[in-house]
This record gives sequence, structure tokens and C-alpha cells, in this order.
Amino acid sequence: MTEPEAPAADAVTLALPRDAALVAFDFIARLVDEPDTEAQGALFDHPAEPAALWTLVAAFEQVLSEPFAEDYRAVLEAARARLVRDITEGA
Repeated sequence: MTEPEAPAADAVTLALPRDAALVAFDFIARLVDEPDTEAQGALFDHPAEPAALWTLVAAFEQVLSEPFAEDYRAVLEAARARLVRDITEGA
């Protein structure tokens, strides 16, 4: 049996509620997918910023199966509703 690969010394591990991860994934993917380069220019101060966000999208894609499901839009809407509910009830 092989040992799991240890994270790189400079890697960061985040723990998020799944609903927050789904909502963040969808938002960030739409943000960096913006075809209007003028709009992106207004959003980003440096080319490394969208590159970092694409890295985050790729990391989400490795751990989330929902974005590839047929009913993704419904799953996303349910996650959004739960996240808002949880935040407003906790406030």
C-alpha cells in the first residue's frame, strides 16, 4: 500500500462547509470566465490575481462532484439558500 502524498510545505489547506465551497466555486469560476477583458482589467490589479483564482477553481474541481452533475443548477440554488439561511439565523 502506498502512503498518501504529503502536502507541499508551501501548500495551504482550507476547510469550508460544502455549501460555501459550491457557492464560492460557482462565483469564482464565473468571475474569471468573464470574456470582457476590459471588465477583467477593472477587477484585477495584476495578472497573478486571475491566475490564483483559476488555481482555486481547479482545486475546487478536484474535490467537488456537484459542478459536473446534471442537476448542478438545482444543487447550487439549494446550497445558496442554505448558506444564506445559516448566515442570517446565526446573526
